[in-house]
Amino acid sequence: MPADEIVEGIFRFFGRILFELILESFCYGTGRALIWTFTFGRVTPRPPKSRRKRDSRKWNASRANREVDADLATLIGLLFWVGLVVLYFTLS
Repeated sequence: MPADEIVEGIFRFFGRILFELILESFCYGTGRALIWTFTFGRVTPRPPKSRRKRDSRKWNASRANREVDADLATLIGLLFWVGLVVLYFTLS
């Protein structure tokens, strides 16, 4: 019984890491591109938590007038891809 719990814990651990990598890289990138496109570069998302530097003043002095949270950009990207999949299966 304990071996099953250990294996299950390992799968949960690596599954969570894989899920967060997909969300952070794929959905954040899509959300960032969508935000830049629809706001004509006036709004930019902050970098994800894993990419933030200790000195965030350099990032705050960027070209954009306003910033949104990285989680919002990830959510926008995720909603875009979910909507695209739903649209694909609805039309086919």
